[in-house]
Amino acid sequence: MANVKNISRTAGKEVVQLYIRDVKSTLVKPVKELKAFQKVYLEPGEEKQVCFELSRDMLKSYDNELSQWMAEAGRMRMTRKPWRQPLRRRQR
Repeated sequence: MANVKNISRTAGKEVVQLYIRDVKSTLVKPVKELKAFQKVYLEPGEEKQVCFELSRDMLKSYDNELSQWMAEAGRMRMTRKPWRQPLRRRQR
């Protein structure tokens, strides 16, 4: 679940993304994997709650040695991010 708020004076859209990371995978995987995303429309000052539902199949990875998809037991870390990252001014 993520709360998204439009702090601008203009209506707009935002894409909220959900990433997972397998803390101790025995398979070769990316550091983080995009598993879900949702686009929301927000009026100025509006706040919405975005919910994601993950199935077991969404947590599976392909094991080349076993030639099958599998979900490993263990811990997963989840992070959610807006599509746009704040711009940071470079120091000179």
